[in-house]
Amino acid sequence: MQRCYSGTFNDFNEAEKEEIKKLDGIFIKRAPLFYKALKGFLEAERNNKPKSYWWWYLDEIADNKLKPQIN
Repeated sequence: MQRCYSGTFNDFNEAEKEEIKKLDGIFIKRAPLFYKALKGFLEAERNNKPKSYWWWYLDEIADNKLKPQIN
């Protein structure tokens, strides 16, 4: 799988950072739906991924076991 962006959050301007935070919040709120759709893929691909990469742990977010911080 090819990555589209290889930079860091700090590479974005302030307006872009705010938009990313907003979209992250929506993604987290809808974690149960995303997990249901992506379950097999996520479970197969998340080996050794840190919890800070919360998007790999949608099941834990949906079960309220993981509460990502959006800074």
